[in-house]
This record gives sequence, structure tokens and C-alpha cells, in this order.
Amino acid sequence: MKKYHNIIDVTSGLLVAIVIICVFNASHLHKWSEGLKVSKMHQSLEKITLKNWKQMHKLNLDFPQFALESVWMDFRDAHKLLYPKTFEQVLSKRQRKPIKVQNRNILAIKLEAKKLKRAFKSKVTPSVLLVGDSMMLSIAPTLTKKLRSLGGDIDTDARVSTGLARPDVYNWPVAIQRKTRTGRFDYIVLVIGTNDGQDFFLNGQSVAYGTKQWVKEYQKRIREISQITCEAVNKKVLWLGLPPMRNKNFNRKIARLNSWIRRQVAGSKCVEYVDLKGIYGDKDGSYTAYKTILDKVQKIRTSDGIHITRLGGNLISDKVSVEILENEMAQD
Repeated sequence: MKKYHNIIDVTSGLLVAIVIICVFNASHLHKWSEGLKVSKMHQSLEKITLKNWKQMHKLNLDFPQFALESVWMDFRDAHKLLYPKTFEQVLSKRQRKPIKVQNRNILAIKLEAKKLKRAFKSKVTPSVLLVGDSMMLSIAPTLTKKLRSLGGDIDTDARVSTGLARPDVYNWPVAIQRKTRTGRFDYIVLVIGTNDGQDFFLNGQSVAYGTKQWVKEYQKRIREISQITCEAVNKKVLWLGLPPMRNKNFNRKIARLNSWIRRQVAGSKCVEYVDLKGIYGDKDGSYTAYKTILDKVQKIRTSDGIHITRLGGNLISDKVSVEILENEMAQD
């Protein structure tokens, strides 16, 4: 006799699956909603999934997802039969074959930071505002620790899934003006654009990513936030470019965004563009998850191929501290 599934059992199973996805896979659910075609329904769904992701992250319920991803990435990188080329690359790195050019660059930055720290005797402690999207969330902890060790007063405003393309999600120009209303900062360190390779609404009309209208509007927004940060800073704005990405299509988008940002801030007197390709890329400037730092292999990128690990954050922390210390010494 055939057994038929009870409609209540099926419905209950589906509800349990939906709850599990919403709770333990909130980030991927939000990323899926971001990829939908721009519409009013898409906007509503994106806001709901973003709110859900923030809540799950706050409760640390997304930890199992990231832990499983990390285990899978380590397994994939080290599996000889499935990924022979990747395996050989990881094997050579684990054997600690130093990349001399990278070692010299990174060592030079570290030595310069120590040298400047010893020479820096100013009694004035610079105030620094760290601003940006989830990329800033990746590097803010190490950057804060480094700058505080130099006597800096640090404040941070970093938001996931934000950027210049979607002010309806989070309006960065308004947020920076609100943050600096009570007083200006000596320096602002800004990294933004990770989520900007998408369509957006302009005057109620959908504008497709990469079109002339989109590029023109996006460049206008770059100039706007450059002007606002300049008005909110006493000394200098450091606009960090985005590092190379693992996914080729996404990396092409990031390269275009970096080029637009670099060109728009080139004429600014207070904004300095900091290219991260040489810091986080390989000898050709392409994506690499590992760096040989002082003859020791370090994982500098997270398993998603986008963000930066705590160890990787040390690289940009040293670079930014050098920039700030040099500027402080020049003014003294």
C-alpha cells in the first residue's frame, strides 16, 4: 500500500527549512536578494534580508556557516586529487618558499612605521574616523589597535551591504555629516564600493550598472563624498582602494570602480587614494589568499574571496600608520 505524505508534515518540513536558512544562512540569503532584478519588491526583500542578517550576526548565529565555509575552503585548497594546481601552490607556500619582492615591500613598510614611531614626539594625538562598508569591518580591528598604539583617538562607522550606489539602504554623505557635526577629525580613512556594482534607482527610474548614465551619476557621488569628507577633516582623507577579488567577473567590476574613484579624487587637495593592489595582490597584482611575510606563510583573505583576515589587516594598518605619521612629522 502506497504511503502519501501528509500535507501538514510537508508544510512543517518546509517551514523548518526556511527557518534554518533565515537563521544560519542569513548572509547568503541577503546576497541572493541583492542579485535580483531592481524593482520595488526587490528593495523590500533586500531590506528584510539585510535586517535579518544583522540580527543573526549580532546573536553570532552565522558562526556555523562561516566555520563550515572555512573548513571547506581549507579542504579544497589542500586536496591533491580535486584541485592539483591549487594543491601545489598551497604546498609550496607551506614549505615557506619566500617571495622576496613581497617580503621587501612589507618589511620596508613595517620598518618605516617603527622608525617614524620612534621619531614622532608630538604631544598632539591625531583623531581618526574609520568609515566604510564590510571591507572596513574586516580591517577596522587591527587598524584601530595600530593607531591607538601610536596615540590616536579612533572612531569607527562601518556598515555591511552599504555603498554609494544605494543611499536608500544607508546614506553615507548624510551619515558622515552627522558624525562630524560636533567636531572635525584630523584624518578620515575611507573604504567603500564593495557593494556598488549593481543597478540603482535615480529619480524613480531604474539605471543599469555600467551604462553612461550610471557612471556619470556614480562619479558625481564620488565627488560629493570627497567634498563632504574634506570639509569634515583637519588634515587628510585616505581613500583606500579595493583589493583584488577571487571571482574574475567581480574583480573586473572592482577594477572599474577603483579606476573611477582614483580619477575623481586625483584633483583633490585633501583626499589621497591608497592603492591596495600591491599590498594584497601577488607579484602581478592579481588575487592571492596567502602572503609570505617575513618567511612565514599567512592567510590574508577570508574564505569568501572578498574580505580580509585579521592577519591581513596588519598590512594595511602598517601602511595607513606610515601615511599618518609622515603627515604629522611634516606638519611638525
